[in-house]
Amino acid sequence: MQLKQIPTDPQRARGCVPGRSSYALWLLCLAGAIHCLSADQTALYVNPSDGSDDSQCGDEVSPCLSIKYVVENRLQSSYDKQINLKPGIYSVDGNCDLSIEDSFFAVKSTEGGVWIDCSSSQPFISAVGNSTKVSIEGVTITNTTSKANGGCIQASGIFSLELRNVAIRNSRSESAGGALSFTDIQ
Repeated sequence: MQLKQIPTDPQRARGCVPGRSSYALWLLCLAGAIHCLSADQTALYVNPSDGSDDSQCGDEVSPCLSIKYVVENRLQSSYDKQINLKPGIYSVDGNCDLSIEDSFFAVKSTEGGVWIDCSSSQPFISAVGNSTKVSIEGVTITNTTSKANGGCIQASGIFSLELRNVAIRNSRSESAGGALSFTDIQ
């Protein structure tokens, strides 16, 4: 289980909720009763044309190259980071067949124009675990496939799934749920 890194001082917890941060809301954040991002937990950035996958990548000036690198190497140390995607085409290598288990996964287009192309060879994401939270916003996911259920997104036993302004195109499954497969969402 990964621990949330919530600031212990209410002055640093301002990013926890929009608007003014009250002491009661700060306590809820600290206790883990509500999900929040603090000001010192900045987003990680990915750019498919101008990034590099190394231990120093992730800020806006030096973005990572692939979503999978961020998931496997950078999210493990910080539960509450969001992945911001710069515009471009995210090809299958390092951007599809993502496995999320017992963690928080939030991916968002920062400026629009984000296409994730899985080249008809694999799903985009498979999420499992009763503490897993998945949020995807502002992207187009295309050419996904799966031998199991859910050609694009497979979710089983997760805590929450949120899709906002997401287009799924040309997705198929050899079983059921051509684009999405959800079981036991809490």
